[in-house]
Amino acid sequence: MGERVEIVLDRPREVRFTWADLKVVQGRLGKPLGDVMVDMGRLDVVAIQHLLFVGLRHDDPRLRFEDVGDLIEKFVVGGKTVGDLLYALNEAFTASGYFGREEVRKDRDGDTP
Repeated sequence: MGERVEIVLDRPREVRFTWADLKVVQGRLGKPLGDVMVDMGRLDVVAIQHLLFVGLRHDDPRLRFEDVGDLIEKFVVGGKTVGDLLYALNEAFTASGYFGREEVRKDRDGDTP
């Protein structure tokens, strides 16, 4: 599990979440993952930075937590939004398979749109 989702920060990077990653996030923030997800929706910047840090570790194991804050700052200054970042994190959560997968929609004739 844990398919990668690309996000362009300082360079194209890949975010993904494994079961172990989810446990790390929960441990780092000291609360159940459901609460972390609610915090993300409330734009809790600490939670967002922790999630991105853990999700990027597969892409760059040398990345430090502080580096992720700088990447987020440059991402926003470069014209993107925290909403764009949240979209990528949500895509990575969905791709992990632990929160349900997107179903392929079918139109009334049974064909995929």
